[in-house]
Amino acid sequence: MPPNQDTEQLPQVVSFSGGRTSAYLCHRLLQEYPRDRLHFVFMDTGCEHPKTYEFIRKVDAHFGLDLVCLRGDFDSPMGVGVKPVRVPIDGIGPDMGPLRGLSQKYGTFTVKMPWCTSRAKEVVHDKWCGDAFGPGGFVTWIGVRADEPKRLGRMGANPLHRFLAEVDEADKADVLAFWAAMPFDLEIPEWLGNCVFCVKKSSLKLAVAARDEPEVAAEWAAMLAAAPDRLKMEGLTSENVYRGHRTLAQVCGMYADATRDELAARVRTTRATDANSCSESCEVFVSPQLDLFD
Repeated sequence: MPPNQDTEQLPQVVSFSGGRTSAYLCHRLLQEYPRDRLHFVFMDTGCEHPKTYEFIRKVDAHFGLDLVCLRGDFDSPMGVGVKPVRVPIDGIGPDMGPLRGLSQKYGTFTVKMPWCTSRAKEVVHDKWCGDAFGPGGFVTWIGVRADEPKRLGRMGANPLHRFLAEVDEADKADVLAFWAAMPFDLEIPEWLGNCVFCVKKSSLKLAVAARDEPEVAAEWAAMLAAAPDRLKMEGLTSENVYRGHRTLAQVCGMYADATRDELAARVRTTRATDANSCSESCEVFVSPQLDLFD
């Protein structure tokens, strides 16, 4: 897709989600645009793995991103939306703060209605960028690769949303090779990417993640249990929001007879070559790809 000449001179905002692909996008756009036209933004849910936050800080330092780190403040009455708050890069981390505030205010998100991304990331992004550059006065770049046609196809035509695939033909293997040659990398297995216990993850990935991070699993389950029951779908509470209307404990119980290594091997086998898996990060403005996480 040729560059849209009407938007080329606007501020180019790069949504750095914390994964390898969006970090690679940061690197590539530094080669494509004058540095003063680029702005790098990270929207923190407080639920990424500690190694993801470590990777974010290393990417920021290595490439000189001057990363804008944002968190949503949900401490307001119903009817009053989220407030974006800029925090220093050392202020992001796995304290679950933003997502806990979101769930306390609105109730919990579900596998069929994963609106957490829209409220914790997209709204925060749009409000902060709108204040900084004016409504419609900026372009947002998103880390979607050329080998992710389903994601690209569902985005629709919006000249203010652009993708890695427009400037680079790199596929998943290319991105992995790039980071393998770098002095640092994202040092987590696939099942710990995104928010660690994201409702969109497969049950298998959740079960392995719970074996690796039992304390985080308990904290996540407690967050869901403490949220108000505001779900409108019959039969759902604030906890049974995973596939099959299961709770996190029920999902993990499905694999109680298997060892952690057996489960991890199954994930590696089923997703090793899947370009569209939820292996790294949750991108803004990319509609939930429920069929990609089965």
